[in-house]
Formats: sequence, C-alpha cells, structure tokens
Amino acid sequence: MDEETSAATIQSESPGPRAPADGGPILNRARACCIPDCRAADVAVVAFWLVCLACFLAGLWERTMLPMRSKSRADPIYYTGIVMIAVGTLVLLTYFVVRLERVRSAARTPFSPSDMHEWVALIPGVVTVKARREAPVVRRVSNFLLELGAFVLFVTPCVDIALASNLALANSAYIPYAIPTTFVVVVSCVTALLLLVRVFTRGSRAISTTGATYLDLHLFCVYIAGVALVIAIVLGLTLGPNKARKVSRRYDDEGAGDDERVFREGAYVRCGLLALILAVFGLGVRLRRVAGAPTTRRLASRSIELTSHAS
Repeated sequence: MDEETSAATIQSESPGPRAPADGGPILNRARACCIPDCRAADVAVVAFWLVCLACFLAGLWERTMLPMRSKSRADPIYYTGIVMIAVGTLVLLTYFVVRLERVRSAARTPFSPSDMHEWVALIPGVVTVKARREAPVVRRVSNFLLELGAFVLFVTPCVDIALASNLALANSAYIPYAIPTTFVVVVSCVTALLLLVRVFTRGSRAISTTGATYLDLHLFCVYIAGVALVIAIVLGLTLGPNKARKVSRRYDDEGAGDDERVFREGAYVRCGLLALILAVFGLGVRLRRVAGAPTTRRLASRSIELTSHAS
C-alpha cells in the first residue's frame, strides 16, 4: 500500500509533457514588438518628427531671408517650429525608450535587499532604470532632479541656439553678441545632463576620477550655464541694442527699432530659461544636502581624527 502511494505521489509530481521550445521571453517580446501595428507606429512617430523638423527649418529659412525690419512676419511659423521640434524630439525619444523598455523588461530580475543596485521607475509602468541603491528621501529628490533637469537641460540649448541663429544669420555684426554665450550654454548644459545621468545611476555621493563628486561637477556646469545666460541677457539689453542702432544707421535707418526689438525679445526669453536653470541648480543643492558627504571623504576625515588623537 505504501509503495503504491509513493509511486502515485512521484507520478503526480513528475513534470508533464513540455511545450515546444520557443525563443525565450526576450525573443518573444522582440517578436511582439515587430508586428505591423508597431511598425506603423514607428513610421508615424518618425513622420511626425520629420514634419516638426520641416516646420522648424521653414521658419528659420523664412526669418533668415527677410530683412531685419520684416522679420516679425515670420514670427508665427518660426516660434511654432521651435516648439514643434522640441516636442517632436521629446516624443521620438520617449517612444523609442518605451520600446526598448518593453523588450528589456522580460529579462529583468528583481534585486535582493542586500544588493547595491535597485530598479527605479522614472515613469511608473513605462520607464524603469537600474540605479545605485539609496535612501528613500535621497531617491525621491534624485528622481525629481533627473526628471526636471533632463527637460530643462534639453530645452535650454535648443531655444538658445534658435535665438542665436536668429541674430547671427541676420547680420554678421551680431555674431559676437550671440555665438560665444550660446556655445558656453550648449556645452555646459550637455555636460550637466551627462553628469546628471551619472549621479542617478552611480549614486548621489559617487566620486569621479577628478576627485570631486559627479553631483558637484553637475552643479558647477549648471552654474556656468546660468552665468552664460546672465551675460547674454545683459548683452541683449545693453550693448546689443546699441550695436543694432549702429548697424541700422549704416544700412537702413528705418530698421533700428526692429533690430533693438529682436535683442530685447531674446533677452526676455533667456530670462525664462534662467529661471528654469536656477530651479535645477536649487534642486541639485537640495540633493547635495540630503545625500551628505561621500563615504570616502567621511572615512578620510575619520582617519585624520584618529591619527591626531593617537599622536
């Protein structure tokens, strides 16, 4: 009787016939993303971005070809193109990030509580990234800084390039008032964005090869971008209009008011960008306070204290 019961138990616990082998969860998910509906969505998103790019280039070309006094005619399509290319680029990047996230989510395994990494949901249910494990308060501020900083540090160079090209392409005499500050803004914002990703993935107290933390380097780059914007605003409100009046007297006396208006409008727009940059800088300072000093620095100061006590 016992032998029959044990045999029945073994037979019930034995695995049944296996299903035919497939390509695994990753391959299946990749195949699912390649269906005609997804391909149609890919084409639609890329086509939308190309339309936004065409509108932006059309507005830029029309504004460049018109004389300075008539540039206001191209303002609707010009500023519409700026907004469309910014929105279209964000939509394009977000769409393909979501596509990659869906493919990679099949191979994702949860980390153990003792692991130094964790999965962090930037957009719940859509985008999840691997990052260094941190305290809940620090992670909350870090997430907010990445979400705000990614938007601001992406939009600021795009808008500043559009404002600078509006001046530089109109008259070569305006290049010294537009290109230098824009170059500094673009380089500092792109560097700050890359450092912000390092801060998020490696931890708020991670130290770079230079000896400073990635967060300190990020704050320094954001500070440089803010200073460049302040210089551009001052030039747009003081020296720029004076130069515009001189150029207008030389070529066309009737266009002096239009030249000054272009400089002042650019300065007003940069004031809004400066407010966003200051918000990112303030949030980064808050993250620095919440995260505290790096572990290596704490250990170094502790060893110095022990050495001084021993001596």
